[in-house]
Amino acid sequence: MPIAVYHFDYSRGLSENRDYMSDLKRCHTSVFHLTGIPNPDDDDHADFSSLNSVLRRLPEDGELVMEVWFMRLAGWQPRFATWIRELADHMKSRGLGYDR
Repeated sequence: MPIAVYHFDYSRGLSENRDYMSDLKRCHTSVFHLTGIPNPDDDDHADFSSLNSVLRRLPEDGELVMEVWFMRLAGWQPRFATWIRELADHMKSRGLGYDR
């Protein structure tokens, strides 16, 4: 579908609720919101394994929008570079490159 369909009741679509995900797909939702991104620790690292169950449920043709609250509150800081590279590597290891 050439139009990205995104709305404000999407987080449940990536939850364990299969009926809800089916309904989102039936309505042609193609962009999914991902919250709960782990914050960096004191050494600027994070364990992203908590995202794996959600990432497995992302439809093959789905895209993600990630909301990173600590960056919204603090703004970009150079120390976040390590964290964001690790996040990108984790996503790529799950088959989710920048194109998604």
